Amino acid sequence: MGGQIMAEYYQFAHSVQGYNHIKANKVCQDASGECHFEDVSIIAVADGHGSDNYIRTDRGSKFAVSAALTAIKAFVQEARENHLSTVPDSETELIQVSKNILARWYTQVENDVACEPFQPEELAKVSEKYKQRYASGQYNAKAYGTTLIAVCMTSEGWFGIHIGDGKCVELLENGTLCEPIPWDEACEQNITTSICDSDAIEEFRYVIQKDFPAAIPLRWNCMNCIETFSLSLQNIVQKLVTMKSVTTCQKSPDGAAVMMFPLQALFARIFLKVQLLKLGCAAKKSG
Repeated sequence: MGGQIMAEYYQFAHSVQGYNHIKANKVCQDASGECHFEDVSIIAVADGHGSDNYIRTDRGSKFAVSAALTAIKAFVQEARENHLSTVPDSETELIQVSKNILARWYTQVENDVACEPFQPEELAKVSEKYKQRYASGQYNAKAYGTTLIAVCMTSEGWFGIHIGDGKCVELLENGTLCEPIPWDEACEQNITTSICDSDAIEEFRYVIQKDFPAAIPLRWNCMNCIETFSLSLQNIVQKLVTMKSVTTCQKSPDGAAVMMFPLQALFARIFLKVQLLKLGCAAKKSG
């Protein structure tokens, strides 16, 4: 609904090690982050790959979040310096943002490998195929594979960038949940596209909206996340519908949550935080 006035937005992000990973002595493979400047809120979540072949996926997810926040902030700032819209009319500009994210991510990966080459203990559970790949030095990025969702809200609207599985779920003002980013048919069960794919730039998907709906873009680890999550969100939705909120949240075997929302009262923010904690999504409000 064009013409709406944007309220002040808040966001928070937090990641925790999941119970199954604690039992298996695996590090948290998910990452989340947020950035706020002027009237701009940016949030990102990345879900590392669970296979033992992706030996540094926990680092890769952190690198992806960092790259996304930095690249999107640079895009918004450059647009404003040139008196252009911070929310583009087509995906062409977002493709350039995705290329920037990939470039920044690959730089962090290569720097990490250069500073700390793969160690024998890291490769102990890796398949022979991947051991040979990593030994060649030509497939370092595979070790850091991860998915990524990032959302940016400005006074002109909002946009989202997504690669891999998971869902971005939008909460409309009437309480309806929908998925604004198209689903990737290449993602099925435990198979997903990844930022480490050689053709990753072709696998990014996007959403561009010029309004400010009450929304929850959601990052989830199940295929039917809307149906699964709707009942758990029922109480929160009833509160959010009257608050014009935009939120993103990700929950997986590890926990990583990010949210942004314009709320008018401290009570409402506390209510959301309590409800998320009940759902197993730890969170912290941004500074």
